[in-house]
Amino acid sequence: MKRGILNREELLAGLNEAQREAVTTTSGPLLILAGAGSGKTRVITHRIAYLMAMGEEPESILALTFTNKAAQEMRERVMHLLGQGWRRSPFLSTFHSFGLWVLRRFAHHMDYSLDFNVYDDSDQLVVVRDILKELNVDDKRFTPRGVLAAMSRARVAQGDPDELAAEGDWERVVAQVYQQYREFLRLHNAVDFDDLILLPLKLLEEDELVRNFLQKRFCYIMVDEYQDTNTPQYRIVRIMAEKHRNLCVVGDDDQAIYSWRGADVRNIFLFERDFPEAKVVRLEENYRSTQTILEVAWHVVKENTLRKEKRLYTSKPKGEPVVLYVARDERDEANYVASKIQELSRERPLSHFAVFYRTNAQSRPLEETLARRGISYRVVGGLRFYDRREVKDVVAYLRLVENPDDVLAFRRVVNVPRRGIGDKTVERVL
Repeated sequence: MKRGILNREELLAGLNEAQREAVTTTSGPLLILAGAGSGKTRVITHRIAYLMAMGEEPESILALTFTNKAAQEMRERVMHLLGQGWRRSPFLSTFHSFGLWVLRRFAHHMDYSLDFNVYDDSDQLVVVRDILKELNVDDKRFTPRGVLAAMSRARVAQGDPDELAAEGDWERVVAQVYQQYREFLRLHNAVDFDDLILLPLKLLEEDELVRNFLQKRFCYIMVDEYQDTNTPQYRIVRIMAEKHRNLCVVGDDDQAIYSWRGADVRNIFLFERDFPEAKVVRLEENYRSTQTILEVAWHVVKENTLRKEKRLYTSKPKGEPVVLYVARDERDEANYVASKIQELSRERPLSHFAVFYRTNAQSRPLEETLARRGISYRVVGGLRFYDRREVKDVVAYLRLVENPDDVLAFRRVVNVPRRGIGDKTVERVL
């Protein structure tokens, strides 16, 4: 007999009615439409803990999200709810990390060795650049980054790691490059980021042993930011949930902003078609914004013809009115922003202000104006840790230790530190 490990009523304390309904609906498919600021992460983590309070095995619970930061936050919140001393935890991961786990476990099913490498963006660009050069293709018309992006879009759209359709001149060149690209990765026992989704999907669809193992292992599956899933990710969770049908997806079609990288908001609308018995819970109470902001946002988003009906509300005060300033040009805009910051900063610290812009190029007039007025600021962004040159060099050395046949890692560090080895010598060695 299964024994609960937590007090269920304590887990539900502090949740509003809709949140409690989402947490306690544990059997069958569940679609949670979670508006911005409605406490969706709290619902997901409490739902995981609630399942464990019911006595479900932690290893049978899978929760997927899109960023390492979100996965780490989810993990920390769940472990906080469980309390100190709890050593077993659910599988909380990004889609790509989960795909990597599947491939490490079943690499031999796809003729990869277990020590395969994962090529990042810079590795992929090196391979594509070399192939374009070998094929004598004009890299100004067919830039390596453009070809790589086209390959990725086509693969995600088709959901196939091995084939690319070729209809026009551009597509034919991309398909030709892709054929050699796949051969190179195979030869060097490597996969790329798209493979971390597409290869597990291929295993699920074609390998009964793998499919049965994963369906049996994970009885409860949860997906965060469901509006950001692409077609292959949608197919993965649909197949994995076929056996137990305990699939809970959390998303908001009003926050779908990643269609440019393959995300398909229609997955939210297809959920009730694929799972006709699905229950739908709407989280509409907002804990972040004033009612004025919620009203402005709703009047914008309600014009969308393809959306699930929801209208956020809050118990917070109505708040300040929203101001629309129509500037003459970017300089006028920057001056207005700087003036408002100077005016309002008399009553609050500069750390309370944030300026958002659509593209990085728009930061220049803002930065110049802020600097000229002596207003301290910090630009958030820049290189990620693993994108730094010195980190990539160290990782390349470690990859060579693990796999002496890793050509890309060898080429990266053969002259780090400088050893006076020329390109021709490197080519002869390779």
